Amino acid sequence: MADQIQFRGGTTAEYGTFVGAEREITVDTTLDTLRIHDGTTAGGHILQKKSEYTSGIAALTGTITTAYQNYVNTNLTSKANLDSPTFLNHIYSPEFRATGSGHLKLRAEVGNDLNIYLAGQETLQITRSGTQARFTSNGGTGTFKFNQSVDLAGGFKVDGTTITATAAHLNHLSNVTSDIQTQLNSGGGGATNINSLTDVDTSTASPTNGQSLVWNSTNSKWEPSTISGGSNSQATTFTWNAHLLPTTNEAYDLGSAEKKIRHLFLSDNSIKFENGTLGISNGNLNYNGNELTASFAVINLLNARLEALENQSNLILE
Repeated sequence: MADQIQFRGGTTAEYGTFVGAEREITVDTTLDTLRIHDGTTAGGHILQKKSEYTSGIAALTGTITTAYQNYVNTNLTSKANLDSPTFLNHIYSPEFRATGSGHLKLRAEVGNDLNIYLAGQETLQITRSGTQARFTSNGGTGTFKFNQSVDLAGGFKVDGTTITATAAHLNHLSNVTSDIQTQLNSGGGGATNINSLTDVDTSTASPTNGQSLVWNSTNSKWEPSTISGGSNSQATTFTWNAHLLPTTNEAYDLGSAEKKIRHLFLSDNSIKFENGTLGISNGNLNYNGNELTASFAVINLLNARLEALENQSNLILE
């Protein structure tokens, strides 16, 4: 048969006057636990059982919970709706839960902000402006980031202006990865100056005053060029609000031998030639200010008589 070790022991009452030897272990038969003696203390020192340790922790948690609830009820009257806060893991990591139909409320009085700190740094600040709540990240220098979809069922505003864009409109921005205006300026179609257009070349030949963009099929580019001529068969009326001047002196005509101008309507101002001026004075033609006294009727009569004379004498007058 195996050897057995049996310690001395007795009832709790008997331990009232019993002093065990130093480092002696005895058994309390009433409490079913061990006692360790130091040679001087009556009854020694009782070792706590696991069941007593667990119940002690529960009692401590309950005490802290009750004390906190009493503090809330005493100092935050009608300003919190806490229902039985519980402590998970350890008392330094509390989890507050609102049970039943209650709501968990965090409240700051008028003039105070609600600040949430993470790792010792102010991460989120909630302030109020009138009836609006304002959220600030990292003291105003941070950025809000959402790691999942955000449903803005009530719409949203930018600087107080309501944005009415639909989901279909916003989907067109799926490839925008930086400042929108910067991306528009960097590509054709959205540029704010002509030099940013990919199909325009103003670097090979710098444009000058009065030039237009002309298509060059060789390099498939629009280039600055001087338009020297051309026609517009669709135009029925040509109007202008400035002087009509040729680019070169004595180089261009108004009409031609084959394509004459039908009528030329002028005011009573003069027609200037290189060596003289033809104008109207008192209803009569004048040249360089001198009236031509012969009327058109006299001139026509002379022409008729000259023609008759030519016919009679078979003479050709030049």
